[in-house]
Amino acid sequence: MTTKEVKDTVQAFITTSVVLHKAGFDGVELHAAHGYLISQFLNPRTNERTDEYGGSFENRTRFITEIVQGVKAATPKEFSIGVKLNSVDFGRRRQGGASEKEGTENQFTNQVDQHLDEAVQVAVLLEQLGVDFIEVSGGSYESFATGLLDGKVPANEATAAAAATERTKKREAHFAIFAERISKALTSTKVILTGGFVSATAMADAVKPTTTLTDSTSQKPHIDMVGIGRAICTEPDLPNKIMSGTVTGAIRLPKTPGGFMDDVFICGGNIRRMAFEKQPVWCIPRLLVSSEHVGYAMGYSGVAMHRLKHIFS
Repeated sequence: MTTKEVKDTVQAFITTSVVLHKAGFDGVELHAAHGYLISQFLNPRTNERTDEYGGSFENRTRFITEIVQGVKAATPKEFSIGVKLNSVDFGRRRQGGASEKEGTENQFTNQVDQHLDEAVQVAVLLEQLGVDFIEVSGGSYESFATGLLDGKVPANEATAAAAATERTKKREAHFAIFAERISKALTSTKVILTGGFVSATAMADAVKPTTTLTDSTSQKPHIDMVGIGRAICTEPDLPNKIMSGTVTGAIRLPKTPGGFMDDVFICGGNIRRMAFEKQPVWCIPRLLVSSEHVGYAMGYSGVAMHRLKHIFS
């Protein structure tokens, strides 16, 4: 992108926010995670620009700064602005992973600390800009594609992360440790934790104040809300069901390597069904005869094949 194209894109974000406000939306969430455009600007590994939008921390955050400032200037004060932020997006892989022997939880935590510093800085910057909430997520479509290609997480990364992630798996919240760390640095901006929630118990536990601070003078970690994504694609009324006590959690979707079954086939197809005012489905027989699911899978496969050809060309 040329510098002019970057500035035009900033304006496009602003214009879209104005349109959404006029359409009756209460706010917008800027997607600065998962390898999308704003994430690419923030990440020093992907941002190799030499103009005012690359290089230093100030320059790499200029893109999202100008977007937030522009949206706030063009919309009423009550119009909410949030940001979906990657928990570990800064310098990942750039400094290399752990060696085969570095498999302890402490060593993995040290790596997390290094990668998280700039994420915390970005969160503080967003609060200073007046962002109302930050949704903490993680991962990117780049790593998702890599997982599809080799079918597994690299052994060195898996060994280093195994001990530290076991407890996270049990409590479902994939990025809890990052959300808690970011929340300690904030005073007014709300923190939303998303990723992996399926049970009401885990959701309730996530918003309970923690008392495991090593420094009694530190800001108390807080998670203000939880975000639910994939489960909503199958049960759009899940929050109401949980709050009413009708259910204790979401339907457990079948898992496949690379997340194709749950992430792509079931969720993508159900989004299509709801767009056509049809009820979501999740049992295998219904999925196989759903034209929306079959069509979505075929379309996604075409995009994936095009991407693979590009990678190997």
